Amino acid sequence: VVFDIAPGSGPYILSNTLEIPIINGASSTNTVTIKGNGETISYNSTNTNERAAILLNGADYIILDSLNIDVSAGTYGFGIHLMNNAEHNIIRNCTILNNTSATSTNYAGIVMSNSLTTATTAGDNGSNNLIENNRIVGGYYGITIVGSTPALAENNIVRNNSVEDFYFYGIYVTYQNNSSIHSNEIHRPLRSTVSTFYGIYLTTGNEGSVIDGNRIHNGFTGATTSTSAFYGIYVSSDGTAVSPNKLINNLIYNNEGNGTHYGIYNTSGEYMQAYHNTIALDYTAATAGTTYGFYQVTTAPGIEFKNNIVYITR
Repeated sequence: VVFDIAPGSGPYILSNTLEIPIINGASSTNTVTIKGNGETISYNSTNTNERAAILLNGADYIILDSLNIDVSAGTYGFGIHLMNNAEHNIIRNCTILNNTSATSTNYAGIVMSNSLTTATTAGDNGSNNLIENNRIVGGYYGITIVGSTPALAENNIVRNNSVEDFYFYGIYVTYQNNSSIHSNEIHRPLRSTVSTFYGIYLTTGNEGSVIDGNRIHNGFTGATTSTSAFYGIYVSSDGTAVSPNKLINNLIYNNEGNGTHYGIYNTSGEYMQAYHNTIALDYTAATAGTTYGFYQVTTAPGIEFKNNIVYITR
């Protein structure tokens, strides 16, 4: 089934969350597609329990394609929210516009969370979802991929997205098995109200993650004298000998600011393998701030840091 939105027919104004529940009969060969053709859905929420423009509440095999979703003007704003074991869904070619000045956790682009009111609540939020080729602007979080313990979410993919002008976290990942965070561009080119920059935040309960080919740059372009810290890729999650967390072919570069900067930061995450990354901490106009290419906080087994280029002129 395809809902094909007529070009030029929008914009559409939502008065409530557009909630899509479980659809009986949906499958890999019987998908449900909402094809936006570049039309805009606006949702300015003042209801703490209805933050999302679109909520996939247990829905499977939904394809959201080429929608513009504007949640920038409300008191709360989640662009798309997946929960209650929403699986095998695709979000692609969408633009999500969020608040670019607020500093509250009320705002996020794409969310997998077991709560209607927070973006990072653990739970059975879904596996085998694909988030690709989207542009996400603003919010406290760009994208959150949150599963549960002890049964981790499986095989969620985030690739080829542009995550821009978020306040704190670009891509936030927790309780995932075999997740892929691939070829995303993560940057803050315009935002002037900034805090700590976490490009990719790999926190508790991740195994077999592959963080590959991402470009993380320009964290403080709108606030070049900020003293906030920069973390290109932050790891605090234990992999295993069989399922290590791999950081491969990422490019971290051109980050302004006067705070402490870390290219790759690992607290005590076991079995992290970092290969072929380029870390160029080269903002020579900085007047302060300690600089670390790779920072390992405490001893942990299975750490490999090989064939990386670390270039510091900051």
